[in-house]
Amino acid sequence: MTKSKGPTPRKRKQMPKIFLGYVFPRSPGLIHESFMRSVLRLYAGSIGKCMIQPMGIATGPLLSKARNVLLGYFMEGDYDYFLWADTDIEFDWQDLAVLMQSNRDIAGSVYLTLDSSGEPVCAHLLEKEGSPGVYADVPLSLCYEDDGTPKEEVRVSGLGCGFTLIKRNVIQALSDQKGGIKRLWPYAETGEDEGFGEDLTFGLRAAEIGFDSYLIPKSKVAHIKEIAI
Repeated sequence: MTKSKGPTPRKRKQMPKIFLGYVFPRSPGLIHESFMRSVLRLYAGSIGKCMIQPMGIATGPLLSKARNVLLGYFMEGDYDYFLWADTDIEFDWQDLAVLMQSNRDIAGSVYLTLDSSGEPVCAHLLEKEGSPGVYADVPLSLCYEDDGTPKEEVRVSGLGCGFTLIKRNVIQALSDQKGGIKRLWPYAETGEDEGFGEDLTFGLRAAEIGFDSYLIPKSKVAHIKEIAI
């Protein structure tokens, strides 16, 4: 008589591992309570779907150095994604879920800032059509249909770090170019003369080695200024 082995146990599906990185000013060293509530909402929604490891670091004027320190910690672990979240951004689980579902190497949420005329624009970078090397903010008209319906995605030149998801292979490829995460690489403030900093130039360097950045309008987060816009 053959002894039954019983049902074969199902292999537990491994959940994606996400490193949530954020930087905050060394002085006064405070984080907006809206940001902390956002992190709690993110945790609550992610239960059973993914694992999230948050880590913050205080920074002075050299923001690129702080970002690279966090990337160093990320690369030491076995995380699948790096999620940037600025501490003046409000978000929840669904915003992250939409970015993950896009399956893009670099995917960012819409968040707004004001241009020089006081009009709201997306806080991201787009090369002007017919003007190579000339960049501007992303207009809202590219992200939404005339009736306000968000478009699926918009390819851009660079994304701000407000709420942006990056796959590990992107960071690995940039790191390999310079022999590892360096003090000022791959985030480096090399675009200041053009009026944009280390976050936007990251996208330009990633594009040079084949990784495009995409804005995902279905994920829209609030940017805390005097008011949340």
